[in-house]
Amino acid sequence: MVVEPTLEMLTKAQRASLNLAADTFAAAVRTAKTGVTQPDELLTQMASFVSAVGDVIGNAGAPLQSFIHRQQELADSMATLAELHSQLADVMATVAQHHKAAVDALEAVSAPVLALAVKNPPEPAPPKKRAPRKK
Repeated sequence: MVVEPTLEMLTKAQRASLNLAADTFAAAVRTAKTGVTQPDELLTQMASFVSAVGDVIGNAGAPLQSFIHRQQELADSMATLAELHSQLADVMATVAQHHKAAVDALEAVSAPVLALAVKNPPEPAPPKKRAPRKK
């Protein structure tokens, strides 16, 4: 089974609906003329007209419903992805804190050795300040 893209399905449905509407309008004109001369034929044509209107609604409705359903699935996927990104950001913030603690400990341990090895140690770079994370 080949699944057509939703936009193509919607375009085809609109074209079919326009064709049915044009046919229905032409039939309505013929029906008005026939109703005067052949009342039984008028009833048959009106039943065909109602059926054509149902076809127009059906042709336009199914692709549109499919499109809406897929958009809802996309919105759900985006919400899930946003939640996963939030969780990843929390994990990365924790990793950054642990890394900072490890660097601070390494600096504290190596400072006496570096002071003996280097007569004029360079000034340490000031830590960068980060904006607090919004939740």
